[in-house]
Amino acid sequence: MLTKQTEIPISNNILPSITCHVAVWYWAWRVAEAKGSVKGGVLEDRDLFIKIGGVEKGPQEAMRLLPRSGMWDLKSPLLTPPVDTVLFWDGTPSHSAVVTGTGRITGYNQDCLLGLAPSGKFTTITTSQILPQFKLCFTIAEATILAAAAGNPFGVYPG
Repeated sequence: MLTKQTEIPISNNILPSITCHVAVWYWAWRVAEAKGSVKGGVLEDRDLFIKIGGVEKGPQEAMRLLPRSGMWDLKSPLLTPPVDTVLFWDGTPSHSAVVTGTGRITGYNQDCLLGLAPSGKFTTITTSQILPQFKLCFTIAEATILAAAAGNPFGVYPG
């Protein structure tokens, strides 16, 4: 379901730019919301961005603290984790994105994986475009991030 959510544009009328982690948390909340898993009903974008920004230690650290389902080597463009899996790079820079197809990942600020300066843009890239030093990443199951998005407090995995 995360893949479908990435197809719906995130409004940039509220934030000047959207980070990769904010985008993944946004998508996870919207999916959890659609499934009826969150308390408090549907949030306006502004309120959701406030919720994401207010997560303890920030959205990047919240992503870092989620249980990981494994590691993945993206060397082969034909072998990617299942669609809807969150990919997380826990280095400098850290990054998160969603697997949206075989050999495809979608997110914001993916320029770091390509060796470019951050642009804040939404992109879908192929794993063959990723620089060799970024081919190894962690995986976070969709169920894990959805549980954390619906958790109380937001962004904390309840398990």
